[in-house]
Amino acid sequence: MNALAMLGAALIGLSLGLTGAGGSIITLPVLVYLAGVAPNEAVGLSLFIVGVAALVGALQRLRGSGIHLKAALMFALSGMIGAAGRQAHPSRFPAGADGHFRRALARGRAEHADR
Repeated sequence: MNALAMLGAALIGLSLGLTGAGGSIITLPVLVYLAGVAPNEAVGLSLFIVGVAALVGALQRLRGSGIHLKAALMFALSGMIGAAGRQAHPSRFPAGADGHFRRALARGRAEHADR
């Protein structure tokens, strides 16, 4: 892994550690543009990286009773239902921001490859 990718990874860790948020918005571009990971692989990898970091943080907060468990479970359940619904019936749900971001990322990657 190159030095820029390592610096990007450190910034992701710092962002997650200080704010508890923002990691996924930084992770994907770092993986694609600095670490050279293919965009389709980077999406899953960034979800894994940020998910593990969030899980570790949540477990630490849970020990200190800093989590409103009922609210967390309600948000988690609604997110899972929405994701499953979108996966099962993609034509009923417009692409939205996620689809626009993926198309822009693919377009940028293609332009970068042409240079």
